[in-house]
Amino acid sequence: MFRLIPSLRIAVLFATAAVLSACDIGGIGDGNRLESLQIARLTALIDRDRNDSYVCFTDKLQLIGTFTNGGRGDYSSRARWASSDPSIVAVSNGDILIPGSQTLAYAPGTIIPKAQGTATITAEFVGLSASYEVTVKTIEPSAIEISAERIVLAPETVRGLSLTAHVDGYELDVTQAATWSFVDANDQTDDIATINATTGTVVARLPPTLPVTLRARAEFPECQDETHTAPRRYEADVVIDNPESLTLEREFADGAPLIVNTSEAYKVTANFSGGETQDLTGQAKLESSDSATIAPTVFSIVSALKAGSSVMLKAVYGGPSAEGDEAFPPRVESNVISLDAVEGVLQGFTIAPLNETITALGRQQFTALGRFMSGDALIEQPITRHVIWAVRALDDAATSAVSISNLLASKGLAVSLQPRTDAVKVRATFDLPNTTEDLVEETVLCIAKPDDAAGSCPPDDMP
Repeated sequence: MFRLIPSLRIAVLFATAAVLSACDIGGIGDGNRLESLQIARLTALIDRDRNDSYVCFTDKLQLIGTFTNGGRGDYSSRARWASSDPSIVAVSNGDILIPGSQTLAYAPGTIIPKAQGTATITAEFVGLSASYEVTVKTIEPSAIEISAERIVLAPETVRGLSLTAHVDGYELDVTQAATWSFVDANDQTDDIATINATTGTVVARLPPTLPVTLRARAEFPECQDETHTAPRRYEADVVIDNPESLTLEREFADGAPLIVNTSEAYKVTANFSGGETQDLTGQAKLESSDSATIAPTVFSIVSALKAGSSVMLKAVYGGPSAEGDEAFPPRVESNVISLDAVEGVLQGFTIAPLNETITALGRQQFTALGRFMSGDALIEQPITRHVIWAVRALDDAATSAVSISNLLASKGLAVSLQPRTDAVKVRATFDLPNTTEDLVEETVLCIAKPDDAAGSCPPDDMP
């Protein structure tokens, strides 16, 4: 149930507004002139069709001019913007500095909510004007949560911190709306770890002494904490330490064989002395006793290349690198898993869940379960990574309401992109080898706004 909010810190771009048709602003020449202005909303925390803005989160407005011949142009950077009450919401003319910067300013048309209330934003250009009413709402500090108050990382690994806002029934990923840093950072901090100022991603280095602890901070520069004396902040301890052991886990059931020409994702967990863990899936190395039969690939995924039995798999972290680095973390190995690979012929597959309803701006993971004949045995095995996923409107037209991933690490993950009640078809296609036929399965994904009563799924009026 998450929606990613992109970075809302917008620097001034010194560029002339693009006019989308050949026309003369002043009406000289062929008589074509700028006839009217309209303010459109480019960004919003939740819904661009609503006039709501929220303290802590800036938004961007755009000024569109329409000419007598129907041509249109963007005059956001050439207009004069004003707010009827800057104490409620301020608006930039390229003159409001981004907090913490002495040179970068918010782009013209950027609104900065200050306090709960309503104000009118006005834009004027060549004697014409347009207005836009903004209702500012507050978000309580407790409505924003940091993903963890303490994380532990193995040296030379990556782990992310994130922020989630609970607003009007939605769960929103607001990680990139904050500025991330380490508290009391100094010249030696980068030798311990770095943190991405926008994404909150921590990269652990290999400090000479372990464990070592840093304090990460996410700060919203445009809103205050409860004392109204400092920006609102969320903090977490970041500990760099060597893991004591690794745990390797299968995606499929223990003892189940892997069908040739399919794959399985393994989970690798680092275990630390204090009881904390870190997911090292995709970061630790997988080793196979017979890579000609079962070969490790990327993201801790293994592929069955041919039939074989008792292939031993384990995960490894640390130890000397192929580049011969002088310093490296101690080598740690996981438990060993024995895996068989068998031939199989796909008979069909199903997808799940069926006719699911999710909250708008939320997400849903879909899976595909294949049925294979292997000799006289019927074997069921997930094949989510081996089908092509697509979404369509209920009438089979293209839709922008939902996206679905075909990336290897997130195949089948559907994300609602709009705060609307809607429904779409989710389609999975498997290309049968040596034939022009495909196997296709469909279901319906329904999307409901938090304040809407859930209806039937699929809808009663589905085409």
